[in-house]
Amino acid sequence: MGRREIPLESDGSPLVDLALWLRGLRDRAGLTYDEMSAKVGVHKSTLSRAASGTTFPDYRHVEAYARACGADVHEARGRWATAQRRIFQASRAGGGRVDFRAPRPDLVVDAAELREAMRLLYQQSGLSFRDVEQKSRELQTERGGGYAVARSTLYEVLAGRARPTRRVVMALVEACGVRNEELTVWESAWERVKRQEQRRDHLYGDDWAPYRAPDPENDRLPERWGPVDPDDVLRNY
Repeated sequence: MGRREIPLESDGSPLVDLALWLRGLRDRAGLTYDEMSAKVGVHKSTLSRAASGTTFPDYRHVEAYARACGADVHEARGRWATAQRRIFQASRAGGGRVDFRAPRPDLVVDAAELREAMRLLYQQSGLSFRDVEQKSRELQTERGGGYAVARSTLYEVLAGRARPTRRVVMALVEACGVRNEELTVWESAWERVKRQEQRRDHLYGDDWAPYRAPDPENDRLPERWGPVDPDDVLRNY
């Protein structure tokens, strides 16, 4: 048997309602995520995440989940569409906007793409910055270590005012419910971006320094870099 899922209680939210419906399909089918993955060719962590209740899943993953359980795929698509509509309506009522694209950390190649994937994950989680801070600290306490992030730091990163450090990335994704193999995908994304930035900026160390806008009057850069460009956010700290 696979690892037990984190329990969910119905709170009337569209994400949780959809997740509970999906979990009910799996319970009735009596399948593990490994067995479901073998049936439909979708990774078990992707199927598990679709029923996590923390992020809005891709409709294709919801359909694959239903198909693996022998359920009605058209009903699955309908429930996904209903959840999407409810989230959109709630967002409009609050003056916000929801982006339903799925985060793809496996495709990330630079800091901008990593930040965009983080932003999508955060937006679709339904959590506030305060929630992420609290959840990350709770996880850190439970494990006796790991990553926690202050809400102000997370805000600065997602707003593009600070670099996404390993600590911030992993604290966010874990607080948003990412587990198991998908954690490795996010950490690998961060490592790729770090290596790219090190090659460009000749940076070393375990983490990146916070971003500071270049000062054309006082900053002195090596001549091989040419004149200071105030709009180049990747060169100077």
